[in-house]
Amino acid sequence: MKLLVRFLFSLILIHPAITFSENKYSGNFQIKYGAVDFHKTDTSIFNDDEAPNYKPFSLQAWIAKKYTSEIDIFLMGKIETYNPHGTETPSLYVADDSPDLSIVIDGGIVKNYGDFSVEIGSKFIRNRITSRGGGENDAFKRPYDYRRILGVYLNSAINLGNNNTLMGTFGLLANQKAYGKKHIDEIVYAQIFYNHKINKQLDFKISRLSFRSALKDKPSKPDESGHDLDRTSVAMTYDMNNYLIEAGVERYTIRYKIKSKIADGDAFFLSLSIPFGSKDVRKRHKLMIENKPSLGFVENMLSGPAE
Repeated sequence: MKLLVRFLFSLILIHPAITFSENKYSGNFQIKYGAVDFHKTDTSIFNDDEAPNYKPFSLQAWIAKKYTSEIDIFLMGKIETYNPHGTETPSLYVADDSPDLSIVIDGGIVKNYGDFSVEIGSKFIRNRITSRGGGENDAFKRPYDYRRILGVYLNSAINLGNNNTLMGTFGLLANQKAYGKKHIDEIVYAQIFYNHKINKQLDFKISRLSFRSALKDKPSKPDESGHDLDRTSVAMTYDMNNYLIEAGVERYTIRYKIKSKIADGDAFFLSLSIPFGSKDVRKRHKLMIENKPSLGFVENMLSGPAE
């Protein structure tokens, strides 16, 4: 049995096109690793027991099918762990109010209109942050705080010549779990994304995400303006025919409005993608599916250290 598993695993890694060439679906499997470092200062949002540093590791897969000649339907799943560290408390204490895990399910349809395409989709996010507890006896435990977030979004991309694609995304999210204290209730986000194909192997990508939230104290009280997060990302992708390697850097800015604090952070990431299946789904549609905003970490940050 072990020999068979190793053989199948090697076959997929060595030549995924052989395994999936007869499949009527298109898709992609991605492994991603990175590091995020927020700059901790006297005016930053991080307490001594909250982690300013993270090592995110994620597994993501999506699958799409051509529904008609102009419409593709897709489903995407992603799981990501953040491995928080860098607290100033003793090592026996776990980080408090820090992003720990995110699960995202995303699905929708994409329709081609010639030089541009429009995508309508919905997201379900299951996020988890550490919550150590208030007493000394709770410090050795590792309870968690969970949230369920539902949302919808509109995504559109247009070809600017043969080698350039411009994409814009607008979405809404709502927290499905109420707390007895002030919490992030509603979120509006928008992203602008640009892809330039340098040559057959190399692509240059740049994007800007703006993430705005509203806070809820009690159901009887109106929402108030919440925290903001902006992220700028720059990346390069190298196409190796059967694999895609991507490396990039990111810049984060979080504005904590309640106490007028700001946190800046830098990140890098490296990913390996394995495309599979038929080539019926348009390249522009694949680009749209893969490069929508990834929201698990940013929502976790605003509901964890920033809350």
